[in-house]
Amino acid sequence: MTSSPALTDLNPMKMLITYWMSETYLPMVGWTSTGALSPLLAQSWTIAPNGTEYTFYLRPDLKWSDGQPLTSADIKFTIDDYVNQSSLWYYLFSPLEVASNSTYTGQIVAPGAIETPNSTTVVFHLSAPFAPFITYVGGQDIIPQHAYQGFNFTSSNPSLSTMVGSGAFIPNSYNPGSELTMVANPHYFAGAPQLGQVVFNFYQDSTSAEIALESGQADYMQNVPPTDASSLLAKGLVVNNEEDQSNIYLVFNVLSTTASGASNPTSNLAVRQAIAMALDSGNILNASLGTGHYLVANQIEVPNMLYNGVSTQNASIPDPAYAYNPTAAEQLLTQAGYPAASNGTRFQLSMVAPTGGIGAAGTGPTTEMLQLIQSRLAAVGINLHFSTLDTTDFDNAVYSAAPPKAWNIALSIISESPDPDVPAFYMVSSLAGNAGAGGFNSGGFNSSQVNQLVTQEENTVGTAARVAIFQQIDSIVYQQLPLLELYYQIEVVAWSPQFQGFQLGLGNPEHDYWGALKAQSLAAIFQTGSGSTTSATTGSSSGAGSTSATTAASTTSSSSSSTSIGLASAAAVTLVMAAVLALVAARAGSLRRSPAAAGHRG
Repeated sequence: MTSSPALTDLNPMKMLITYWMSETYLPMVGWTSTGALSPLLAQSWTIAPNGTEYTFYLRPDLKWSDGQPLTSADIKFTIDDYVNQSSLWYYLFSPLEVASNSTYTGQIVAPGAIETPNSTTVVFHLSAPFAPFITYVGGQDIIPQHAYQGFNFTSSNPSLSTMVGSGAFIPNSYNPGSELTMVANPHYFAGAPQLGQVVFNFYQDSTSAEIALESGQADYMQNVPPTDASSLLAKGLVVNNEEDQSNIYLVFNVLSTTASGASNPTSNLAVRQAIAMALDSGNILNASLGTGHYLVANQIEVPNMLYNGVSTQNASIPDPAYAYNPTAAEQLLTQAGYPAASNGTRFQLSMVAPTGGIGAAGTGPTTEMLQLIQSRLAAVGINLHFSTLDTTDFDNAVYSAAPPKAWNIALSIISESPDPDVPAFYMVSSLAGNAGAGGFNSGGFNSSQVNQLVTQEENTVGTAARVAIFQQIDSIVYQQLPLLELYYQIEVVAWSPQFQGFQLGLGNPEHDYWGALKAQSLAAIFQTGSGSTTSATTGSSSGAGSTSATTAASTTSSSSSSTSIGLASAAAVTLVMAAVLALVAARAGSLRRSPAAAGHRG
C-alpha cells in the first residue's frame, strides 16, 4: 500500500481514515455505537435473495451544505469517481467493475451496474454475490456531483472554497500544522448542530494535548494514554472508554528460514504454542496498559464485529486462548528439539515493533509490554531481542519486503472495519498475493482451507451460513496459530464536564475509530450554561492506531448568552479538538489495503 496521504490534502479519493472525512461526508448506511447497521443518507435498503442486487432508498429532501439537493445522482457519481480515480478504494466495488484503459485505476463501472430510477432510489447490480458490499458501498462517504463533476482528484486536491458536504460540520479554514476549522452545516439531515464550530488543533504529542485539556485550552481529548486516565479523572475531567474494531497481535514468521537463511524456530507450531503459553497476557496487559483499558483477545474477529446483527466470534475458543503455563511451554520446546543449554537458553528470536508504540497505548506502555513479553520468554529459555522502527522502516520490513522476512515476530495492528471479511482475508489468507511482498499477511501463513473459506464467505449472503464460516476460520487460526492475539484495545477519551451529548462507541463503517467524533455525535454535543456541570452520555469500547497520538478540544465563546434551558448559544460555541498528528497518520495506516491484495475482489 502506498504511504498515507497528508491529512491536509482534503482529498476523499486519497484519504484513508481521518477525522474531517468522518464529519464532512456521510455514507448511506451508518453504525450504531455497538455495530448494528443504521440509516444515514439512506432511510432503508433491500438485498436480493441471491445477493446480486442492492437497492438503497434515500431520505427525502436531503441537501448539501450549500443548499443543493442531495440525490441518487450523487451516489452514482461518487461510486463512479472512486472506481475511476481512487487507487486506494476502487477494489471495494469490483463486482460493479469492468476493465478499461481510459481511467487512472484501469477500471470503470460496468454499463447498467448502477441505476437511479428516481432521485431517491439507487440500485446496484453486482456481477456475482459479494457479502461485504452492504458496508463497502453503503458505508462509503458520498461526495457532491455538482461540486466535483469533472474534477481530477488524482492530480489535484480540492480547495476549501469548493468544500461541500452532508455531515454535521464542513471544513472552512486550514492553517498547516496548526489547526483545521469546521463550521456547522445548517442543512444537516438531522437538524442544525448544537455547536457553531469544531476546530482541530494539532499537537506533536499526547503530553501537549493533555496540558491543553487540563488548563482549559481544550475541552476534549481522544486517545488518552491509558496510564494517564486516573490523573485526568482526579483533576475533574470526565474520563470514559469507547470501543472501535482494532486488534493488536503478534505475527509469527511461519516460513522455514528468515531472510538471512537461518533456521526459523517460529515455523514450528509447537514453538508458537509454547510462546503463547509462556506469556501470561492478562498480567502483562494489566501491568503495561492498566486494568480496564483493554480486552484480552482470543481470536481474529473482534467482539463488536457483526454481520446482520450477529456476532462473528467463535464462542468455543477458550478465553484466554492459551492459558499461562510455563511448565508446559518448556516441555513443548524440548519436545520440538530445543532443549535448554547449561545457561538455560534454547534459542534467540527477533521481534520488530513500530516506534512510538502501538495504538493509543503510546510509547511507554508499549515498551513496557514488550519488555514483559521479553521477560516471560526468557523464563522458558527464549532470548527475545526486539527493535523499534519508524513508520517507513517498519512498513518496509514487515509488509513491503519479499518473504522470507528478516524477523521472527512482528507486533501488529489492524482495524477490522467495516466487515468481518477484513480480518479473515487480510490477516490469514494468502489470496491474491496477500502473503507476499506488499501483502498484509506478513508472516507468510498459507492455508488452502482458509483461502477456500474466505472465498466462500465472500459469496455467502445468508446470515447463519456466513457467520458459521467465520467461526470456522477463527477455529483454524486458533489451532494453527499463525499469529498470537494480544488485545482488543479500549480507547480512553476525556472531556470537560461543561459538555455533554457525546455518543461513545463505534464510528461509521469506514471510520470506526471516531465514535465520539462522528457526525451523529458532534451534531448532538452542547455546552451547558455558565456554572453548570454535567456528565456525558457514556458507552464502552476499544480503540487503536499504529502509532501514538491524541485529540483534545477547547471551547471559545463570543457571547455569554444562553437559551432558556441553560445551554450556551450554539452559534457562540466552538469545540476545538486537539489532534496529535502522529495518530492521524497512524489511524490511516492501521488497515493496510495492499495493491497486491486488491485483485481478489474481482
